[in-house]
Amino acid sequence: MGKYSASTKIALTMKDMGMAYRKAKVDLYYSSTPDLLAILEYEKNLSENLEALRSKIQHGDDSFFSSPEFLGGWTVEPKAILGGESKNGFIHSDPKKQWETSKDQEEKHTAEFRLMASPSIDFVVLSTLWMMKVGKKYEAKLHESAYGNRLRRKKNGQINPFSLGSFQPYIFPYRQWRDRSIRAMEQALEEDKRFALKLKTRGISLICGVEYLHRGQKRVSNQIWSALTHDGLGFSSFIIYQQDKQHPALCEERTLKQIAGLSLKPVPSQKWTTPPVICHGGFYFSLLICSELTNIAYRTALRGKIDALFISEWNRDTQSFNSLVESAALDIHAYIIQCNDRVYGDSRIRAPYKNPWERDMIRLKGGLNDYFVVGKLDIHSLRAFQSTHRSPSTPFKPVPDGFKISHERKELPSGD
Repeated sequence: MGKYSASTKIALTMKDMGMAYRKAKVDLYYSSTPDLLAILEYEKNLSENLEALRSKIQHGDDSFFSSPEFLGGWTVEPKAILGGESKNGFIHSDPKKQWETSKDQEEKHTAEFRLMASPSIDFVVLSTLWMMKVGKKYEAKLHESAYGNRLRRKKNGQINPFSLGSFQPYIFPYRQWRDRSIRAMEQALEEDKRFALKLKTRGISLICGVEYLHRGQKRVSNQIWSALTHDGLGFSSFIIYQQDKQHPALCEERTLKQIAGLSLKPVPSQKWTTPPVICHGGFYFSLLICSELTNIAYRTALRGKIDALFISEWNRDTQSFNSLVESAALDIHAYIIQCNDRVYGDSRIRAPYKNPWERDMIRLKGGLNDYFVVGKLDIHSLRAFQSTHRSPSTPFKPVPDGFKISHERKELPSGD
């Protein structure tokens, strides 16, 4: 730190100081951590404080820049709460519901905080002066695609010295960003035909398996993805949920090793011991990948907790999996949705209905073209049936021995 040359000096008047303070005050008031008492204290001797700051700047000695009184302090603001995972494995797409589910768990939560500056009033005034005199030139070079914290300007592009605050209101640029983003996605639909985006425009969620993802170090992961539609941002969008296969099938492990010297390992953040239960719009479901359906511990962990189980497969052994699907529908007592390659077939929706002819709601095999059919899951009837003290005679098979419905899925039976 030291003296700066006269050539870098900018002559400042008290009018400049007053205009800068006017903007700085508004910026402080609408900041995340406004110190209103500090503003009041500063205004008790406003003219003297501004003149003192102007003298320091004009004197050319910048050593005061590093003084604690000028820099101010810092504070912390809440950012996130981690931990407290629900013991039943539920994952809510709604953050409020996720908190309600996990807050009473025995596991302690960890609070995360965001470090925030708490500068002095002089610091903020000087920063505003810099924006008005120098920063405006850099900001003018930004592309129009930069939306946040743009300086207030007149229609001719010049800085507006009389506007309240330094920056444009954020809501209008946010809407511009939102609308242009939607138009960009629509354009992508036309150009690339991205399936999930196209379904999103119709409010349809997508669950599908993906090709092996290469992670480096001769490792790959096998995942199932869910593009879940929601309007939590004020407009139609979707969130992507990714779930890793935890262990390769025996044949899968051997083939990866022999052909490419690869091993299948889940991403560290995607490891789990019991299948996660996802709640989306009040619909409780889980996802498994092919051979994971053979793990009886996984099926046991899901009993009573889900309305439906989705299994993404590329499986030739349809005969063995036929028995697994039929068994799972009864012992988990849920809808089982199996999606297999069209060549091998047996994609279906299996339900635990009492009448045998109703159990395979949909069952597909073969064909020259990819196609789809629509099935409807009556999850409310299933929940009401499972919520009775003793299973009624219809429309489903009785719940298996030891079955206990989760509290979140309970519904009042009809009483018929």
